[in-house]
Amino acid sequence: FTVYDTDGNLVWWNDRLSEVTGYDDDTLADLGAAAFVRERDHHRLREFIEEIEASGGSTVTVEIETAEGDRIPYELYADELRGASGSIIGESASPGT
Repeated sequence: FTVYDTDGNLVWWNDRLSEVTGYDDDTLADLGAAAFVRERDHHRLREFIEEIEASGGSTVTVEIETAEGDRIPYELYADELRGASGSIIGESASPGT
């Protein structure tokens, strides 16, 4: 489970992200949304974010690259996060089922 701000910066994550990616918390704190996704799938990530903005949620399967260089197909599901005023404050993402 991860939370990104509206600029795509990673602001919160659970231990599973470290387990899957192999990155430690200090490294994860400096990475953005596209850091794990292979460059060839960046267009799919952009489409995923556009769909979230249009409908409030989306699902996509992309290939992520771990710290060790392994490539893993990974399904993501994301929703918008809204503050008390109703404005979008970020997105939460988790592995799909």
